[in-house]
Amino acid sequence: ILSQVQTVNADQVQGTTVNSIVEQYGQRARSVANEAGLYASVMVAQALLESGWGTSGLAQAPYNNLFGIKGSFNGQSVTLPTMEYINKKWVKVNAKFRKYPSIRESFQDNANLLTVSMGHFYYGAWKANAKTYHEATKWLQGRYATDPTYASKLDKIINDFQLTRFDSAGAPGTQEVRIHTVQATDYLALLAQKYNTTIPNIKKWNNIKGDTIYIGQRLIVSEPVKSAPVKQEAIIETKTVVETKVVNQYYTVQSGDSLWVIGQKHSVGVNEIKENNKLKSDLIYVGQKLLVKKAVKKTTKKVEVRKVEKAKPVTKTVQKKVEVKTQPAKDVLYTVKVGDSVWGIANSNKISMNDLVRWNKLKDNFIYPGQKLIVKKASTPKVATPKPATPKSSTSSKTATKKVASKKTTSSENDRKITVKSGDTLWGISQVYGTTVQQLKEKNGLSSTVIYVGQSLSV
Repeated sequence: ILSQVQTVNADQVQGTTVNSIVEQYGQRARSVANEAGLYASVMVAQALLESGWGTSGLAQAPYNNLFGIKGSFNGQSVTLPTMEYINKKWVKVNAKFRKYPSIRESFQDNANLLTVSMGHFYYGAWKANAKTYHEATKWLQGRYATDPTYASKLDKIINDFQLTRFDSAGAPGTQEVRIHTVQATDYLALLAQKYNTTIPNIKKWNNIKGDTIYIGQRLIVSEPVKSAPVKQEAIIETKTVVETKVVNQYYTVQSGDSLWVIGQKHSVGVNEIKENNKLKSDLIYVGQKLLVKKAVKKTTKKVEVRKVEKAKPVTKTVQKKVEVKTQPAKDVLYTVKVGDSVWGIANSNKISMNDLVRWNKLKDNFIYPGQKLIVKKASTPKVATPKPATPKSSTSSKTATKKVASKKTTSSENDRKITVKSGDTLWGISQVYGTTVQQLKEKNGLSSTVIYVGQSLSV
């Protein structure tokens, strides 16, 4: 279903451009891939290889197809010449490729292809089934692309550019809400089973009254979990879950059909069709009736749902000694050289990428030779060494605790208001502004990580 990978190498593209593209694709893939349960490192390597490091005509506007995916997207497509590896040789053919409004949709559609629209066809590339990125790239070869050296090319790119750094899901101790885009074959019972949750949970998280969902709808299918060093008390509740009845779906083989073509028509994998019909090979014949989707019987069962209530953390009076960190009186600047990247400069100066981007107001992590970047921010810290507190009674200890809490919540010296844009997440905003998801939730009185376009947030 995909084209031959591009033959452009990294050394054929200007160094600063390569680094900029790697960082841009990496930030896109980090949130999309981890949300879908895929390796972001593999997704970035695919985007770089398939798009010829961003230089192919298909990868650029107005097509924005970084992964060479064929077909159409929301009815939009473009026909271009490509190379296919058929019968152990490369053959030039014309093919219809998907056309995207932006590269954001290209990344999202690639994740959707690997996890949803093709059923279990790519299950060997999922994090749940592939222990390493190497196992994932090995599974993609021969399935995702026809190039017989596809896996080794991806592995080399991942190693050369240390792309595994993008496999981290986010801030330690937090788990972002997972979003699923509804497909034509989806229904609530199937989604509950796929994401290991319940129908009532999905309905509650998305404020769904009945059982109706529609194609293209974005549903919350997992609840954010925050690890905390406090005792927890579990309450077991019993709820009734009813699965929707779906009849068996059959298909009669037509002239020119193959298992792969039939799988494409019904959004199922070839292996699933073979298992349903106990086929030992890919051989089928005209007029043969195939079971393409098995029925789900209507059942009513009682399940135990674990509801966790967190105990309030105990406040302790601790004697602390404040250490004075020496910082420069003026901003320390660095001049960008050929081959530099945002990640490399941040790492060599022992600062975070987020600080470097924020201090220099970089867009899409783009830098160029000769550019002056702030790598150490001037600061005149006000340092105070508090006297060790010896509480006379439990009342005085509580009063002291309240004063500290009050000072923390009322401080608005560094507050800044932003407006949520399409594609934003709390984790992404926290990375840009050097804060955490939990701090953003507390600052804005949020009970979950769900935000919406146009919402005003204090950072």
